[in-house]
Amino acid sequence: MARDEIVACPECGANVRKSRLRRHMSKAHSKELATQGERTRGRPGKWRRKVARNLPRIAMVALVVLVAVAAAYYLILNPLPKEKLPIALFNTSLGSFKVELDTARAPATAGNFIDLVKRGFYNGLTFHRIARGFVIQGGDPWGNGTGGSDKAIPWENTTLENLKYTIAMARGQDPDSASSQFYINLKNNPSLDDYDPPFVVFGKVIEGFETVDQIGSLYPPGSESYDGPPTSTVKMNVSIVQ
Repeated sequence: MARDEIVACPECGANVRKSRLRRHMSKAHSKELATQGERTRGRPGKWRRKVARNLPRIAMVALVVLVAVAAAYYLILNPLPKEKLPIALFNTSLGSFKVELDTARAPATAGNFIDLVKRGFYNGLTFHRIARGFVIQGGDPWGNGTGGSDKAIPWENTTLENLKYTIAMARGQDPDSASSQFYINLKNNPSLDDYDPPFVVFGKVIEGFETVDQIGSLYPPGSESYDGPPTSTVKMNVSIVQ
């Protein structure tokens, strides 16, 4: 039969039955063929040797990436605490309230206020002006709206707005004329932000809102503007408590 005819092995020349040639090739020449194939295909195990040689470096990079991902995940779940801002405590004859001073966005203006507080400048002064539903104003050593400290501070460009319970510096027509007088907004006052330049806000009331409102209720009667000296004297003592 044709399948039992004798043929020569193309590799070694051995005579084998044609039906057994494939088996012969597999057994007798598989290792040799693999070696020849590696030579003709450019050594397929080369990338494995590269990986093994650079394994420490690869492991280090993987470790750095893993640590970075873990740190980012931790910071997302546990954000860093914000820097604490200074807090001024106002003790008045009607009660107390606290003001957070924004030294981050209004460093010059808030810094000037803090310096005056530490000097004891505001102790014993009064809220000399109450404008109904608008502002309460104090910080004048003369008590009539004409005085200030021994220096004026330049206008400061901040992103803070005249919102309810924010504190800002009073000034004259000159934007660099602010000194020691301040006011606290009794409502949102966008008109004060429309000035060119706007009045500089440097903090906000964070505690004791009822005291601020009570001071604001002492507006003078019998006036269309309800703007002027309060109906009773409200003195203050100011200190930095944080």
